[in-house]
Formats: sequence, C-alpha cells, structure tokens
Amino acid sequence: MKKLVITADDFGFTKSVNDGIAESVKNGIITDIAMMVLTDKEDQDHALHLIEKYNLQHIGLHTSLFPWGKHNRPQRHDFVSFFQDATDAEIREKAVSEIQAFEALLGTKPEFISPQFNMHGNLRLLKVLAEYSVENNIPMRIPRAVLTHDEIEDSNYAAEVYLKRLGVKMSDHLFAHILGSSANSIINEFMQELSAVKDNETTEILFHPGYFDPDILEGSSLNYERARDLAIATNREFKKKIEDLGFQLSHMEDL
Repeated sequence: MKKLVITADDFGFTKSVNDGIAESVKNGIITDIAMMVLTDKEDQDHALHLIEKYNLQHIGLHTSLFPWGKHNRPQRHDFVSFFQDATDAEIREKAVSEIQAFEALLGTKPEFISPQFNMHGNLRLLKVLAEYSVENNIPMRIPRAVLTHDEIEDSNYAAEVYLKRLGVKMSDHLFAHILGSSANSIINEFMQELSAVKDNETTEILFHPGYFDPDILEGSSLNYERARDLAIATNREFKKKIEDLGFQLSHMEDL
C-alpha cells in the first residue's frame, strides 16, 4: 500500500489561512497541519481556538526561525544571509527556542517538523532539528534546498543520507506546486507525479490553503494561490483519483 500524507502549511499565520486550513481538514483531504508559532499573537490565539473547536490533530512545527507576521515577513534572501553569517550556536539557539515555543503554546511536542522554505537543506540547521527528531522519534519533511527557487524540485542528497543514517522518518517523495493559477492543471500535474510512485513508497503533498482577504493580499507572497489550494484540497474528484491510484491517506507519524 502506498501511503500519502497531505500537509497544510502556515497554520497560525493569519485568520484567513487558519480558517482555510480548518476547512481543508474538515471537508477535504488535508491529513496533517504544519503550524507556525512565531506569528502575531491574535493569529496564534485564533489557531488555538480552531484546534479546540474542531479537535484538530496531527499538528507539526513549521519552523521559521524568525518572527513571521502579517507586517513582518522574512524573505528568502534573509535566510540565505542568516546561514552565511550565523554561527552554529546562533542557529541552534533559534531552532531550539522555536521548538520550545511550540511545546509551550500547544502543551505537547510537534508530531513532525517541516521547515519554512525547506530551509533544513542547510546542514547546520538540519543537525539541530535531527537531534530533536531522533530523541523524540519525530518524522521530518524530506529536505530540499529551496532558498532560491519557488518550486520544490531540487534534491539534497547529502541531507537525505544524513537523516536516513540517523533513522529519521521521512517520505520518499515530496510534491508541491506553489505557483500557478489553474487548479485543474495542478491537479493533473499531481496525478502524473503520483502515478509514478511505486508500491510501498511514501509521499507527501504540501498545500497552502486559505481564504483570500486583505491580510493575505498585503502580507503574503501567496494570495490567490491559497484560495486555489483550498479548492483543490476540498475537491472530491481529486480525492477519488488519489484513492483509485491505490494510495492510503496517512499521517507523518505513520511513515
């Protein structure tokens, strides 16, 4: 049986994103939620309210290292510069403090770790996160070095081998189509990719579901793409096509 995890990133970012992700879980195919914890307090509180209201589960840490609010959103080049200039101790301090913030906010450990921009392609950050994953038997998103691209298409063999040697659980494949306006075209691309997955392999698809509102328009590099992902994630025909390919919807912890 082929296992498929479908993750929604950016929970906790804005209320419209939070509502979109909750809808994608309740009435769609999202299996796991990647939560940001360095966001504005009102948006964090709203996310916590939805967790309680809808009994949302399977929540992991969407690592961002820096505060990530509607009016304070780091860019890719900020992370590139940080990794160039930061010491190992500075990287460790930021990563550990964010993990502790998640634990304090939710009262539990994250079920998985999925860093923003797949920044754990940086081996110095990966080392810190891997230590936590091994100690707590927590899976991690398969690492990709995507600090200069919009599509998740680069491989990072060294990072993957490092995690495999440590025994960190991760999927065999990661599929995402961040940009593009046509939901039907993206569904077709996902189906082509999923059709090539072999029996007994595991796959993660990531989405950024959300409703379109002024906060998203002004404060996010993704705006209509979030509404597009919400439409795809709640598309019943897409779910049936996935099931017809022999995939079992699973969770990161089941990898």
